[in-house]
Amino acid sequence: LNEHWQQEWRHFQSGQGRALRHRLEAGFLLGDLTDNLRFQRVSGTLEDGRQISGVLLKPEQWLWRGEPGSTQKLSYRIGTDDGGDDDERPSWIKEYEPFQFARYPVTVQEWRWFVESGGYDPSAPWWASAGEAAIKWANEYGGASRRPWILEDTRFSNGLQPIMGISWFEALAYAHWSQLLQRFLPAASGTAAGAPAGRIELPTEVRWE
Repeated sequence: LNEHWQQEWRHFQSGQGRALRHRLEAGFLLGDLTDNLRFQRVSGTLEDGRQISGVLLKPEQWLWRGEPGSTQKLSYRIGTDDGGDDDERPSWIKEYEPFQFARYPVTVQEWRWFVESGGYDPSAPWWASAGEAAIKWANEYGGASRRPWILEDTRFSNGLQPIMGISWFEALAYAHWSQLLQRFLPAASGTAAGAPAGRIELPTEVRWE
């Protein structure tokens, strides 16, 4: 098997590439096997005794916008002063602090860990951080027993497919859960190498821009 992968790597390095069908098949297989090339498993115990486990992107899978560790704000012009729609004029300048973006959207395998780690328990601290409206939503939509339908739909449930059908409140809770999980990253995954520093949160419209 090792020899086979070495051959594949040499083929890749040669620039010949692979047929799209083969690439998709390889991706689905890696999703079934659990991708440990880009993700690392993390687990720990919170102050209240609650145990959480999950997978997080490895440090090199995060991209910086701005200089790592810098406190100098950046600026970005939004809109236009020439042409465009009415709601795009006039342009304006938005300042923002350096931040990081994950290279990939949250995957099904990441969300499964969230679910199995008690992710939908409305009494969990990540729901408290998400706010009262989020807790109300969690209680109304199944509470701790909730399991998103997409995890059972074979069309969309491969481990490396992006998670879909998730509400804003679920996404907020997941971000806070990931923030807590980050505490237990091994020391070798320090933020200097690129691991997420500071808060993990949903991107704003300005960050998408």
